Amino acid sequence: MKGLTKERMIQIIQANFGDGEVILERESRLKTMWDQFGDDYFIEHNEWTLTKKNENWKE
Repeated sequence: MKGLTKERMIQIIQANFGDGEVILERESRLKTMWDQFGDDYFIEHNEWTLTKKNENWKE
């Protein structure tokens, strides 16, 4: 499953949406962001565990 940290999600939203812009749940840019920048997570011992860091993200 794709996942992002809160901090990374905030950075992506700030870079891709304007101040005051309404972001709807079906916004195609959100799907693109998950596909492009999301890390892979898997549930292990009842916790989400990072299994593969996305190489597209530049810290």
